[in-house]
Amino acid sequence: MPLSHLLNVSSVSFTKFNNLRQQCLKLVVGLCLLISCSSCTLLSGFSAFSPPVIELAIRQVEATGRPGVYAVAGNTTLPDQTRLTVSAVRYLQYSQQAALTAIAEPDYSILDRQFAEVREGNWQANLNLWQIASDGNYQEAWQLDQRNTAIRFNPQPTVTFMATLDPASQPGNFRAQVERQDESTQIALTRFTTDGELYLETSQVLTVSLPSGNTSPPSTTLSSSPRRSSSSQVNVSQSPEGDSGKTWSQTNTPLTPDQLFR
Repeated sequence: MPLSHLLNVSSVSFTKFNNLRQQCLKLVVGLCLLISCSSCTLLSGFSAFSPPVIELAIRQVEATGRPGVYAVAGNTTLPDQTRLTVSAVRYLQYSQQAALTAIAEPDYSILDRQFAEVREGNWQANLNLWQIASDGNYQEAWQLDQRNTAIRFNPQPTVTFMATLDPASQPGNFRAQVERQDESTQIALTRFTTDGELYLETSQVLTVSLPSGNTSPPSTTLSSSPRRSSSSQVNVSQSPEGDSGKTWSQTNTPLTPDQLFR
C-alpha cells in the first residue's frame, strides 16, 4: 500500500478522533453544568425551608461620662420596632446576721431598666445605675434600702447587663420559629416562664465600681420613687403601658421577671 494512502487514512482517523474527543468534552461540560444548576436549585430549595437565624446579642457596654450612666448597645435579627427590655443587675450576698431573718429576700438589685426598640437590626439604651441619696451622695438602689432596714449586703464587684425579649413583645408564631433553630442557639438564648412561655435573653458581665462622689440633694425624697431595687422596700418600675399587662416570671435564670417585667 502506497505511503501516501496510509498517511491519508491516518489523517482521517485523527480527525475523527479529534471530533469525538471534542464531543465528549462538550458532553462532560454539559453534565457538569447540569449538576451544578441542579445543586443550586436544591440548595435554594433547602434555604427556602430553613428558618431565619435568630440572633440577639449585646455588642457593647461602656460608660458615657455621666455619673453612673452606661450605654448598652447590641444587634439582633428580630423585626424592626420589636421592644426589648434592657436591665442592669448587681448580685448581693447577705451578711450572716441578716440572712437569718431575711432568707426569703432576693439576692440581687435591679439598678435600672429601660426599653429599647429594634431599628435596622440594632438597638441601644442608656442605663443610670446611680441614684441620689437625700444627702446628695450617689448610691445604688440597694444602698438606699440599707438606710431603712437592718439588712446589710455584700455586693459583687460586677454588674450583669441583660437584654430580654419578653413574651408580650414577640411577633406572631415566634415560638415555632425558635424551636426550628439549632440546639446551640436555643441553649444560648431561650428561657421559659413558670407558665411555659418562651422568651429570649442575652447578657454581658462587666466590673463596675460602686458609686462615689456627690451632687446637689434631691428636692424630694427617694422613697417616693418607684424604681429599681429587687428588695421589698422599693417598688419595681412599671412598663409604659402601666400594670395592665400580664405578670410573668422565669424559672431557669437567677432573676424573677415578675419584678423585672411587671
